[in-house]
Amino acid sequence: MAKKRRRRYRFKPRFFVIIAVFLIAMILFVKLVIGAVSWLTKKESTPDVTPNNLVIAIDSGHDAQGDRGAVAPGGINEFMLNDAVSKALKEELLGRGYTVIETRKLGSSEQKSLNDRVRLLNEKWPDLLISIHHNANEDATVKGFTIIYNNRKTDAYDGRYVKYNSNIYKMIKEENGRLYYKDGDKEKSFDLEKNASRFEIFDLTAKDMVAESKEVANHLYTSMGTLEYIKPLSEKKENTVINQNLQILRQAHVIGVMVECGFMTNEAEIEQLKNAENQKAMAKAIADGIDAYFKAKEKI
Repeated sequence: MAKKRRRRYRFKPRFFVIIAVFLIAMILFVKLVIGAVSWLTKKESTPDVTPNNLVIAIDSGHDAQGDRGAVAPGGINEFMLNDAVSKALKEELLGRGYTVIETRKLGSSEQKSLNDRVRLLNEKWPDLLISIHHNANEDATVKGFTIIYNNRKTDAYDGRYVKYNSNIYKMIKEENGRLYYKDGDKEKSFDLEKNASRFEIFDLTAKDMVAESKEVANHLYTSMGTLEYIKPLSEKKENTVINQNLQILRQAHVIGVMVECGFMTNEAEIEQLKNAENQKAMAKAIADGIDAYFKAKEKI
C-alpha cells in the first residue's frame, strides 16, 4: 500500500508583508490616539495666555547667605517665606500674561545687596515692583499684613524718556525731524516719521511715581482684604497702607510697593504663613490687586 504523502504548507512572502503592514498601522494608530488625548488634556489644563506687554519685578526680601531676615519661633528664616510667596506670585502673574523679572533668583543661595537690586531695577525698567517680606515685632500679639509705599522717591531720574525698540532711554531733544537720546555715554537718534509706531515718549517724575505707588498700595489693600486666613494690621486703612522710607522703594525709578505678608513673631499667624495654600492665596490676592491697578490705567 502506497504511503500517503504529507501535505506541506508553505507561507508565501506576501503573507508576512501583510502582517507587518497591519502591525505598523496598529502602532501608528495607537500613537495617534495617545497624542490626540495628550493634546486635548494639555489644552484643557493650560488656558491660552495673552501677553499684555507689562513687566513686573518681584523682589524676594533677604537671602540665604547674607541677611536671612527675621526668625520665627521654631527657627524658620524670613527669606524662606519670602521665596515661597514670591514663587507663587511669579506663577500667578505668568499665568495672567505678565512678564516677570526677579531681583534675586528665587529658591537659590544667590546673595543680592539692596544696591545690587536697585541697580538691576534701574537697568530693566519694569512697569511695577512688588517687594515681598514678612514682619516681626517684640510684641508677639501683633498680627496682620501691611502694604508700604515711599513718598521720598529720588528725583535724580526726573525728565523726558523715550521707549524705543523695547528699551528706554533718556531723551535729549527733538530736532529737524529726528529724536535724539542717550544710550549709555553715546548720543543717538532716529527718524521720527519712519519710526512713528516704534517709540513712545513719557515724562518721569518722582512725584508721579509716589502717587502711582500709593495707588497700587490701595488696590492691593482692597484685594488682600478678601483673604480669610489673615487680616489688615489695623482696622484703619491709613495704619495698614503706610509710608516708610525704604531704600529699594526710594532709589529705584519704578512704581513700587513692599508687602509685609504677616508677622512671623505671632505664633498663631506664623502657622498660617507657612501654609502653602495660604501662600498661593496671598499671591493670587496680590495679582488681583495688580490687575485692578493696570485695568484702572487701561493697560490691560
